[in-house]
Amino acid sequence: QLHENTYILPHEIIENREFLESFSSRPNQIYLKEMIDQIMTRHGASVDTFADATIAARSLENHLPHILRSQFRKDFATLYKPEQFLHSRLLIQLICEHYVSLNKGKPFGALSIDADILDIIDDATTEAKSVCDANLGIAPEVQIRQYRTEGQFVPPTIIRSWLHHAIVEVTKNAMMSTVEKWDQQPSLVKEPLPSIILINVSRDTDYMSVRVVDNGLGLN
Repeated sequence: QLHENTYILPHEIIENREFLESFSSRPNQIYLKEMIDQIMTRHGASVDTFADATIAARSLENHLPHILRSQFRKDFATLYKPEQFLHSRLLIQLICEHYVSLNKGKPFGALSIDADILDIIDDATTEAKSVCDANLGIAPEVQIRQYRTEGQFVPPTIIRSWLHHAIVEVTKNAMMSTVEKWDQQPSLVKEPLPSIILINVSRDTDYMSVRVVDNGLGLN
């Protein structure tokens, strides 16, 4: 029921023609912001409830006779294949987060169509260095290189928080592997500092790539 009611709220806003036509008024904008805040809160609650239900259902299945388990999975298919449910939750959550961020005066929302990629990389590497330094007592330096091709570059539409998180995780892993290899060097030939981490940013007319290059231990 929580999922059903949460799903209905956005449609009540979209299908209210009078509200949309008078959207420029400040009271309506405040009302919409509060409504979206409520939707975001309910979304979080519905996902937690869904997770609890999934865990409970799978635990219950183990206590059922084998002959009933197939029908049980069919009746509760959403709990066993939650991708569609979570995908719909995530899309609406991102739209809500985007509007609320802009409404609160932030320079960007959840979605960015002209984000400064170098700014995101700089923030992410700063965070990765902080984590590495806190855990290992030292962090490698990072060098960012840009490569451009001919033609006009069109910035891709990105989800800023996701890109930031991905770069933090990859860079953090590269740093820790590099420090671990540096620690294993014999004292007589040990370099004074770990080798640097390279981040190569390539921009083409129709794509962009961010590559993190390290001199760590590699994969076993």
